[in-house]
Amino acid sequence: MSNNLLIITPGFPENENDDTCISALQIYLKGFIEKKWFDKIEVVSIFYPYVAKEYEWNTISVRAFAFPQKNPLHKLQVGKKVFKKIIADKTISKPDIVHSFWLNHCAMIGERLSNAWDIPHLCTLMGQDVHYTKRWQWLPARKDLNLIAVSEFQKGYSKLPIKSTIHWGLESVTLESSAKTYDLIGIGSLTPLKNYSAFVNVVGELARKHSGIKAIIIGNGPEMGHLTKQIDRLGLRQNIELMGHLTRKDTLSLLSHSKILLHPSKFESFGMVIAEALQRGLFVVSKKVGIAGIHEKSRVISSETEMVKEIDYILNGTEDYPSVFNFDISKTINGYIREYISLTESWAKTKHVKS
Repeated sequence: MSNNLLIITPGFPENENDDTCISALQIYLKGFIEKKWFDKIEVVSIFYPYVAKEYEWNTISVRAFAFPQKNPLHKLQVGKKVFKKIIADKTISKPDIVHSFWLNHCAMIGERLSNAWDIPHLCTLMGQDVHYTKRWQWLPARKDLNLIAVSEFQKGYSKLPIKSTIHWGLESVTLESSAKTYDLIGIGSLTPLKNYSAFVNVVGELARKHSGIKAIIIGNGPEMGHLTKQIDRLGLRQNIELMGHLTRKDTLSLLSHSKILLHPSKFESFGMVIAEALQRGLFVVSKKVGIAGIHEKSRVISSETEMVKEIDYILNGTEDYPSVFNFDISKTINGYIREYISLTESWAKTKHVKS
């Protein structure tokens, strides 16, 4: 009996060297490849890569449609077009289960394929899509969508029932002792949601007492110009460096050479960077988002003033930086295997009753 999986995602790495595109999904799929639980895994990517092509990624067949991203209505139209393309493409194997990522047009495609092929569909909520679950109640399928949250924090925002909560996972790595070159590090897209203006303000306050404090921010985005001006206005050019976009490999290397991850984001569904920071022994200072607070080294703070106090306390302390590894990818893989088996079995029983 075959055991095939079809993944529906808005984006996917364009090649095996692209390590920054949805890193959580990459780690997850590599875990399944290693476990060899599926006979075949195929991926349909709707928007990224930006060039339509068929290619192989670590033995997985990928179909990139490269539709342009426009307004939400256009995305719904894209969903219908992608569904028709998948159905018409005889080179795409009929899977035993379809797994979509993000409750949006990807979930719509997954539900349509589920109805067309009479197979179960699972959807993982990935980010702010959890805020919009109410608007997707019209999805053309059963009312009992099989939704997976990636944290209890994210689950609390859903207006639709959540079937299970499964954390993302990390690869097990051998970590060598690293000199702590940077006091603070920030990693993420430079957008209003990620709130890096607060990061700059906090460093500005800390610099009054720690004049030699060194901080870096890794990431690109529309706030780059604003942050550059803010750094100049506060006289922090010697304290904060904007690194721009880096590969995941280089990002993790700099993370290992840092003491504290300051993560001022207003929302995270999971917060992969929090898990990565804890794995590398950093303290984490953040708001209550995603998995924040999962360990005593992850300090949950509600205001910039409290962030300054907590970071000052850590910098003045004598605590070391041991690794905290709470998110082994094997737990993620096993969690999804349980869901796949449960859905497949319940689907088979439903078909038997109907017949």
